[in-house]
Amino acid sequence: MRLARRVQYYLVGVVLGIGILFTLHGDRGCKWLPNERLIDFIVECDVRISERIECQTACNKWTTEDLYLILDGGQVDFGSRTESGGMEKYWIAKEGISAQFQIDKEDSTVTIVAVGDTLKGCDCASKTNNEFTLLDEPMLMILKKLRGKEIYLSSKLSCYLSCYHLDEQKFKTNVLSESWVKKAVKGLNNSYELELDINGETFTSQVDQSTYSTRIRSLTKLAADCDCP
Repeated sequence: MRLARRVQYYLVGVVLGIGILFTLHGDRGCKWLPNERLIDFIVECDVRISERIECQTACNKWTTEDLYLILDGGQVDFGSRTESGGMEKYWIAKEGISAQFQIDKEDSTVTIVAVGDTLKGCDCASKTNNEFTLLDEPMLMILKKLRGKEIYLSSKLSCYLSCYHLDEQKFKTNVLSESWVKKAVKGLNNSYELELDINGETFTSQVDQSTYSTRIRSLTKLAADCDCP
């Protein structure tokens, strides 16, 4: 077989391979790449921070929300990876803000153990470094994550929408939008509670997220009662 024909077959194979990858992963963009896979894993975990790291963060004139937002489009420095005692550490940076994340994959916890370029003169040595609090995930990140997967409405939700005289298609389009959601709180096992403002009235909604989907489970209105089993 001549070289030109071999090259032609090779290129056809490459194109077909790329086509198959985008067919399988197209709904997730480039999330099958190593950078996105690691960040996605971290976002699904509880992220903790110590009092000392919180002090160093404030000294840099950053907020703890800034640290969380590193995970929205940040770049992982895989060359900085270290591993000890089953823990992996990576530096992740975005727009001049960087932090080192320690990952414990056994119990799905992530701890921020260092922040980059701490300003000189910061007196954080007296702060504890072995007691941790959970970081609150910013609302915009929660909504972006929930919108990133196929959205389903539970069968019970149709009852609520009928009770409150809400259009189902309009609800599905707007329920995870910044214009409706006023507060989003992460609960256990990737569940979320949303506070919604719909036509000037306050509602709460329970939302569950799995690997491939976001399910809107319930909708309740303050000072109202719907008989939805």
